[in-house]
Amino acid sequence: MSEKPEPFPTASAAGPRRPRERRRLCRALAALIAMVAMVGAGVAVAGLPAQALAAPDTTPPVITIEIPPSDGTGVWDGWYAEPQGFRVRATDDVGVAFLSYRLEGAQSGERGAPSGKIDGTISAEGVTLITMKALDSAGNVTTRTYGVGIDLTDPTTALPGLGRVYVGEEHRATFSCADPGAAIVSCTALHRGQPFGSGDPIYTGHSGLQEVTVTAIDRVGRTTTQSYGYFAVERRAIAKRPTVSGSSRAGGKLRITDGTVTPDTGNTSITSRWYVDDTLIAEGTELVLTSSHVGKDVRCAQTFTDFGYEKVTAPCAFAGGGSTVKILAAAWRLLQRPAVAGKARAGRTLRAVAPRLSAPAAAHRYQWLRDGRPIKSATRATYKTRKADRGTRISVRVVSTARDQQPLVSVSPARRLQR
Repeated sequence: MSEKPEPFPTASAAGPRRPRERRRLCRALAALIAMVAMVGAGVAVAGLPAQALAAPDTTPPVITIEIPPSDGTGVWDGWYAEPQGFRVRATDDVGVAFLSYRLEGAQSGERGAPSGKIDGTISAEGVTLITMKALDSAGNVTTRTYGVGIDLTDPTTALPGLGRVYVGEEHRATFSCADPGAAIVSCTALHRGQPFGSGDPIYTGHSGLQEVTVTAIDRVGRTTTQSYGYFAVERRAIAKRPTVSGSSRAGGKLRITDGTVTPDTGNTSITSRWYVDDTLIAEGTELVLTSSHVGKDVRCAQTFTDFGYEKVTAPCAFAGGGSTVKILAAAWRLLQRPAVAGKARAGRTLRAVAPRLSAPAAAHRYQWLRDGRPIKSATRATYKTRKADRGTRISVRVVSTARDQQPLVSVSPARRLQR
């Protein structure tokens, strides 16, 4: 017969607890309270993981990007005038396991680290998209994108059509500004200290230098300022063309007599220039011709300048009113007269001996003479005498020709035919 266990002693049945038992009970109660607290905090207890004892983590990390304020504003917010550094941060209530970013667009690349922050720099001109990704210890993922624009190019200005304008005449100026991406936020101009609109008339009230200043500002504050000058001048006209005198042969000299302009202030500066086949060869009022000029066309012109007046140029006038002259070889010199060779008797044939010249002739033309008068049809280098020639004086006239030379005429000594 088995014994029945005794009931758990109570104070009334067993009397007061002994001190050792009381201490053992207190230690057990304290351990129980500590375990409950640890389970509530998600700490592993008795070999079990904390996640198995705590509520699951479903909160994703939070991503932030640290970057200086944008140079652009309004629709251009996010644009910068210089390469720009940035920092990506991620925070999480449990912990960040990995943080990364990827660059696409104007600049490409990627970076990642098992930490809560990473740095980077955008330096390529244009728009770059930063795609950021953070992973926490529980596997929760957050993705965020951020765009950055870099503008490294200054804007440009243009104002065509200025240069020389005439006093008292209306002339309008049109200006423009340009920038990559059409990112101009301001395009303005000043003229004589006052705002000036594109297409407005410029000042031409008196002669002198004036200017229009154009300023362009782009989306990131890059600024270009350019001044465009123009000169207002009085109109002027040629009153008399310059003229040329002298020999147009090699070895000769050509001289310019100045032309005149109207109005003539008395302070006009005159520049004389010589050209051969439209190539400038010399300046000044005289030109010495050489063999290198032979066969070429020479012309000259004078330019008249005076402060406050229109610059004008007049072509020179050569003999006969032409604007050019062809340069000829040096003038021939007769070194020896032609001669008549053969027996001076009727019925005999006489032969012309050509003259000796300072330069070779290309051809000779002959005319036989009887007592100084031309003999009909006697135009060859030889002449057969006739009865009518007895007692007369026979000679020959020779015309020598060559390229770029004036024809040279010479006559032989006469020979008397026997009767």
